[in-house]
Amino acid sequence: MIKIALITDKFMPGGGLQQILQIVTHLSDFSYAVIANNGDGVEQFRDLPAVRLFTDGYSRDAIHSFQPDLIHVHHLKPLLQIYDRPFMKPSVPIVFTLHGAHIHKYEFRRGPMNYLAYRMR
Repeated sequence: MIKIALITDKFMPGGGLQQILQIVTHLSDFSYAVIANNGDGVEQFRDLPAVRLFTDGYSRDAIHSFQPDLIHVHHLKPLLQIYDRPFMKPSVPIVFTLHGAHIHKYEFRRGPMNYLAYRMR
């Protein structure tokens, strides 16, 4: 069975955690580790089959102990921690899904700095 590590910053309500919940609920042909810092959203994962929880953060040790075939990251902080050693290539493929970019956040605000921020995003 393919093992997938799903990593986010914290077990808190939001797009990343909801996508992780949808993945582990509806794609039952895989084994999962859900790795994040503890938070209010952890309870919805407790009794799911084929899900191993790591609630003490997204350390390399947590990832390594699960020995995933694929890592799917849902937050920038854990992605940066995975790539904190620029000359060490990860041994498994890594997928990064961006949540909450708020691309249109500056679109309707007036002023040159807001326009610049909107155009850069």
